[in-house]
Amino acid sequence: MSAETSTVVAEQAVLGALMLSREAYWRVADILKVEDFSRKDHRVILQGIIELVKRDDPCDAVTLGEWFESQNIAELVGGAGYIIQLANNTPSAANIRAYAEIVAKHAMHRRVLDAGAKITKIEGDDALAQAQSLIGELADRVPVRLSSPKEAFKDWVGTFQQRMDSTDAICGLSTGLSELDAKTTGLQAGDLIIIAARPSMGKSLLAQNISDRAALAGNRVAFFSLEMTTQQLINRAISAAAGVPHDKVRSAKNIDADDWNKIERVAEQVQAMPAMWSEASGQTIDQIIAQIRRAHAQKPLTAVFIDYLGLIRLPKSERRHDLLVGDITRQLKDQAKQLNIPIVLLAQLNRGVEGRTNKRPTLADLRDSGEIEQHADVVIFIHREEYFDRASEMKGVAELIIAKQRNGETCTVHVASRLEVCRFDDFSGEIPSAKPREQQPQNVKSFGRKWGKGNAGADRAASNG
Repeated sequence: MSAETSTVVAEQAVLGALMLSREAYWRVADILKVEDFSRKDHRVILQGIIELVKRDDPCDAVTLGEWFESQNIAELVGGAGYIIQLANNTPSAANIRAYAEIVAKHAMHRRVLDAGAKITKIEGDDALAQAQSLIGELADRVPVRLSSPKEAFKDWVGTFQQRMDSTDAICGLSTGLSELDAKTTGLQAGDLIIIAARPSMGKSLLAQNISDRAALAGNRVAFFSLEMTTQQLINRAISAAAGVPHDKVRSAKNIDADDWNKIERVAEQVQAMPAMWSEASGQTIDQIIAQIRRAHAQKPLTAVFIDYLGLIRLPKSERRHDLLVGDITRQLKDQAKQLNIPIVLLAQLNRGVEGRTNKRPTLADLRDSGEIEQHADVVIFIHREEYFDRASEMKGVAELIIAKQRNGETCTVHVASRLEVCRFDDFSGEIPSAKPREQQPQNVKSFGRKWGKGNAGADRAASNG
């Protein structure tokens, strides 16, 4: 029997089984779609069956034939005779899953051939990204199976034993910050982690610190920067690793012998890091994901960092901006699960935080907060009180606010902010208490102009202000 004949026979068996048992549809709905059928009349019949099943109506040969007549599409399926023939030639719905798997296998084969033909015609600088996107669509078609606790327990025991035997205090990827690791147990595989802050808080720096520390420890990471060049990333990496002020590294001026010795000691380590850096400016999420999957296929990645969400190019669409952003976070969460790695995505907060007396951010301050919060497993905000109040006793201290943690507590972690050398470090000593910022008094002069024009009392108050 040829492959084409085998496909048609399997499709006929599936359709016949569906007409014998309405419940049979739910046994194959996860692996079978209308477009999986090779013949147009078979696709139309399956669509009709789905319509009836979802309305909880009978879908035997008679009712299905009547439905096609009512829709004036009976001629598309060969009339009532062919529908009855399908039902009569299928003795039972018992083997429908096996029939459906044959149909799905042949459908996947056709898609692979179609994708291959399209790939051969791709041209342009983003050819690789387009090819990876086509391959990624094929991977998305693989059905997800349910497993029993007994089956899942075997994997759990193995993972649990590994953690018991491990000498590491954490079970995820270390951030290099002891207290943050203690509160999160590290960056977990399969998680989407959001690091968010207003500009100049240090979110890019924190992400690169975590990425570089992981790479210096031998982990293969990918860092996508949509606003900095690789030369700028190297400047920061050298400054942080050597402890030499970033201004000196960037300008290459005023470097003394001690600075040079420090740079020399770390230069070899930095250039040998198993890290992949990408200047991803102007790229779409599909292009970024294509690079991630390509790098992971060459050699598995340990983590991915993307700086930042607001600079990922969105497609032209009539849909709302927040829904398009939600598509990006959903796709990145899917990739984290499929590749079994943590993905860290940076995001910017809206301006609302700056209009409040208490500048500490909340989840509501995330731009398009509903969509981002929904897909994120962990959300970490960065707050530096000294940025808003130069006289603050919190100088040199940054608060990492864990505002969401799907599998852990929400809390605040204090770290030392050493921005001059591009580092966040563990904070040692007693945390200074932040004094509440006083509400600024309303300007009396403007108040008087607005409400007391021509009023002697208001004019006197204004002149005294």
